[in-house]
Amino acid sequence: MENTYFIDDNLKIIFENYYDQVSMKDIIDLIKNIISDTSFDKGFNVYADFSNAMPDFSLDINSMKESIDFFRSIEDLFNNCKWAIFAPQDYVYTFSLIFTKVFNSKKIIVKVFKDEHDAKKWLE
Repeated sequence: MENTYFIDDNLKIIFENYYDQVSMKDIIDLIKNIISDTSFDKGFNVYADFSNAMPDFSLDINSMKESIDFFRSIEDLFNNCKWAIFAPQDYVYTFSLIFTKVFNSKKIIVKVFKDEHDAKKWLE
């Protein structure tokens, strides 16, 4: 199934939905689509739903470096926002925690949640 997103202008939240096995390239490709969307605007928070996905564990040091470089390059586009990752399965939650350590910055704050309600509430 294809990964999807929806930009809610009223809530100023980008809702991302990931399915099946998801690689960093899949995440980056979806974010590139979001950035090119005419509805995208700076400062929108992100709700990333991984409840129907699992990570591609074949991450190597080069792809990790490329991912870090990409996320650093888009910091100004997201400009002081929160990214809530909803990851209810233990293995996805643990993998997502690594993501928060690598990609948290002064302009993008990333937090992982096992509870959907808590994740959405944090974005309010």
